[in-house]
Amino acid sequence: METSAQQLELFSGSGRPAETAGLNRNIFFGYIRGYEKIILIVMGFIVIAVASFSLGVEKGKLNMASNLPTAGQKQETLIAKSKPVIINPVQVNPAQVQEISSSKPGNYTIQLASYQSKNLAQKEAGTLKKTGLAPLVISKGSYSILCVGSFNSKETARALLSQLKKKYQDSFIRRL
Repeated sequence: METSAQQLELFSGSGRPAETAGLNRNIFFGYIRGYEKIILIVMGFIVIAVASFSLGVEKGKLNMASNLPTAGQKQETLIAKSKPVIINPVQVNPAQVQEISSSKPGNYTIQLASYQSKNLAQKEAGTLKKTGLAPLVISKGSYSILCVGSFNSKETARALLSQLKKKYQDSFIRRL
């Protein structure tokens, strides 16, 4: 009888309730090794990270879509909603103003900016006129290009360009 009792202890149904209760609690993780548990946790973390990133991208798309103008909304209303940008006025030498406002036209000009709205370009041209410059608004397609001056050579335009770059970082010299 001793041999049969020893053999019964090897099986899970040996009649001891304390041992069987522990096996039922960890039935899933009881069969998995330690490194496999770590791999499962890392995979779960990656799935959660990808899902939260995707939701963030979708939320960003919705936020950007709400800021875009609709068919009936004009661009000026969007600009009015944005924060105002305060820029210092451009300081110009009187000698350069005389050359710019001369009656004979040159081959070169300084392009300051391009606008989708002609009203905005005209408004900026008005502020440049107050500083003593001779602005020029050129319409090209659906854009209005704001230029300043009429120069005979690039060298004479470069002096004014260095001063204008303080306010208009992307300005450059172009041919008329």
